[in-house]
Amino acid sequence: MDKQTLADAVQDYGHEALLLTVGDGRPHTCVVEVALEGRVVTCVPSKTAAKNMRLAPDISLIWPAKEPGGYAIIANGLSAPDRAADASPAVTIKLTKTVLHRSGPKPAGGPGPCPSDCIELI
Repeated sequence: MDKQTLADAVQDYGHEALLLTVGDGRPHTCVVEVALEGRVVTCVPSKTAAKNMRLAPDISLIWPAKEPGGYAIIANGLSAPDRAADASPAVTIKLTKTVLHRSGPKPAGGPGPCPSDCIELI
C-alpha cells in the first residue's frame, strides 16, 4: 500500500469512527462522526465518552478494515472540550500518531514504525 495522508485515508474510509476512551479504569467505545482539519479531529462523543475524556484525555479513534485482511486506521490523540462553541458537546482531538495497521509481521523492507504490518500516516 502506498503511503497516504491521514486526510486521504479518512476520505477513503469515511467520517464515522469508533472512539475509545477509558474512565474509572473501564473502557468505553462509541461511534462518532469526525471532522478532520490537519491533525485535529472534532467530534461529538457520547455522554460516557465525554465524561471519560474529562478524567483521562488520551483517546484512540479506530476505523475498522474495509475488507478481511485489510488495514484499519488507528489514531491516538489528546482530547479537549471545544471551547469555541458555547455549550457545545463537541471535543477536539489533537492527533499524536496515526497508522494504517493490520495483523501479521511487517513485510520485508516495510516502512512502518512497529514490528507488525503498519504504515504511518502523515
